[in-house]
Amino acid sequence: MTSVSGVLIAVGLLFLAGPSPCVAADYWGLIVHGGGTTRASYEKGVLQVEFRHSRHPAGGPLDYEKQVPRGQAAWPDRPMSPQEPSVLRQRMPEAQAAKLMEHLNTGGYWEFYCRNTGKGFFEVSTSKLVRASTRID
Repeated sequence: MTSVSGVLIAVGLLFLAGPSPCVAADYWGLIVHGGGTTRASYEKGVLQVEFRHSRHPAGGPLDYEKQVPRGQAAWPDRPMSPQEPSVLRQRMPEAQAAKLMEHLNTGGYWEFYCRNTGKGFFEVSTSKLVRASTRID
């Protein structure tokens, strides 16, 4: 009986501890290749990036150049669905947005951790610079 009450106390403490870091799992990494038809803008603290959907999954850094053409985006494990938005929005300081936009405008790659809002755009929790890699044989 003592072990059952101990388990119940432990489960209760987990609920009181609040959400776990796993909550961020609702956000998925989307690889965006700048240049081409990519459009990035910044207004009132929000970066907005518009892109087209790649027909291929992004794969890993060795695959980006082949799988994600300029101006397009894809999930690492699958191409984007036609029903998914082609716009993402991220709150950030203006100086950070300026650097990100410059990188995208020159054809760089960026990974945005997004979730679909159901309102025609992805909400981004965080993002980071990523680079395509080349295999040297």
